[in-house]
Amino acid sequence: MADVGYVGWALPASVGLVQLARGTPRRLPGLRVNLDAVVIAGSLLFASWTLVLQSALSRSHESPWAKAVAVMYPLSDAVIAAMVLAVGSRSVVSRRWPWVRLSG
Repeated sequence: MADVGYVGWALPASVGLVQLARGTPRRLPGLRVNLDAVVIAGSLLFASWTLVLQSALSRSHESPWAKAVAVMYPLSDAVIAAMVLAVGSRSVVSRRWPWVRLSG
């Protein structure tokens, strides 16, 4: 049950990050923001796959539930880091330092 709660925090945290960034005065074209988010998320997913996910999925002796939990922890962390970096890149330069500290 604790695993579901930990992984489930990513959705409300993502919504909170978007709401927090709504007050940023910098407006960028929607295509640029979306492409930035895709590049950031893809990069973090690739890094997660190389460092953690591949070894977590290759363990054949574990149950499907254990594999799912082992994969969901790094995936939820990658989602939050991608959101922080994407939203932080939209903010003005003088307000980026708090976003850098949030990304870990």
